[in-house]
Amino acid sequence: MIAILDYGLGNLKSTYNMFKKIGVKSKITNNVNEIKNAEKYILPGVGSFDHGITKLKSSPFFSILEKE
Repeated sequence: MIAILDYGLGNLKSTYNMFKKIGVKSKITNNVNEIKNAEKYILPGVGSFDHGITKLKSSPFFSILEKE
């Protein structure tokens, strides 16, 4: 399963729908355990990096990403 990381920004539903259309199992989540158990994860982008990284750092799963 591919975890689509929900950190409060990005077009999550569009990313989810793209995976669904090509038959790839994915899930929009901010659940730490689901992210840890995912095969891969996607961090949908935003137009403003500063705003995006601020939101990302305040997410419950930022520590997982730091370790990767």
